[in-house]
Amino acid sequence: MNIKVMENDLHTQLSELYEGLAEKMRVDHKRDLPLQELLTDRWERASKLGWGEGSSVYQSVVIIGEISVGENTWVGPNVLLDGSAGLSIGSNCSISSGAQIYTHDSVRRRITDGVCGIERSSTTIGDSCHIGSMTVISKGVNIGHHSIVGAHSFLKSDTPPYSVAYGVPASVRGMIDIHDGPNPGFTVNRTSEETEIDQLKREIYELKLRIEEIEK
Repeated sequence: MNIKVMENDLHTQLSELYEGLAEKMRVDHKRDLPLQELLTDRWERASKLGWGEGSSVYQSVVIIGEISVGENTWVGPNVLLDGSAGLSIGSNCSISSGAQIYTHDSVRRRITDGVCGIERSSTTIGDSCHIGSMTVISKGVNIGHHSIVGAHSFLKSDTPPYSVAYGVPASVRGMIDIHDGPNPGFTVNRTSEETEIDQLKREIYELKLRIEEIEK
């Protein structure tokens, strides 16, 4: 059998395998995933990395260095986890798609043509945190337990437990109040700074309306 025939046979077998796995995923879970995700088990990968029971990590996630992850933590697709200086993620966390979490940067080294070294500092995410999609967390940041970092944020400073932070750069905009009872959930009590911002926005809006009236 010549090489061309073998290549065609292999291509046919891979195509059939992919279509079979993809169809099963669509039927069982209503998802359409890349081949690498169909061929691997997210929970098995997390287990091999020594993460806590019930945690999972997509095959598309880039992992650098040693990372400590607790139980039942979900790491979404296309995430970057930099554990080169020590990264700890708690239990029951969600790290949404595209998030980037760092423990080093090479800015000073690049700008000084290598005179300065790489800066490194460990990063910690507490239990029961939600990191929004496409968020970037800088080196040395400590995020308190039961906290939210909003999508598309850049966080470069610590946040306390039960906090909500978002923005570029991100800052704490509210505190979380978790309640039990027949309708469990949580509410967010905004900080005084956030309330002042809302007030200023309203005043600006009202001024714009007055200007429009005067110009008519």
